[in-house]
Amino acid sequence: MVSGASPYSYWIATYAWDMANFAATVGITMLVFVAYRDESYIGTWTKAGAAVSLLMAFGLSVIPLSYCYSFAFNNPANAQVCTISMLKGWHVV
Repeated sequence: MVSGASPYSYWIATYAWDMANFAATVGITMLVFVAYRDESYIGTWTKAGAAVSLLMAFGLSVIPLSYCYSFAFNNPANAQVCTISMLKGWHVV
């Protein structure tokens, strides 16, 4: 906002940057699966494609959710503690 960018271009650029970083993380994750020869994730092209699709779909949904959560908190530490405590409450053993 300080540099004169419109809010739409700011959020689109931020989302694109976050998705690029997430895609790199997914790529590294898939390389780890290849390195450990985990057949359940990379045994066939179908399994590898499904794993990549699932991980990317998670990123597509969780990044905007984290943006929404960021508006509820003024302090990043409070946001992290609250989010983690909510996730701990949803954990089913």
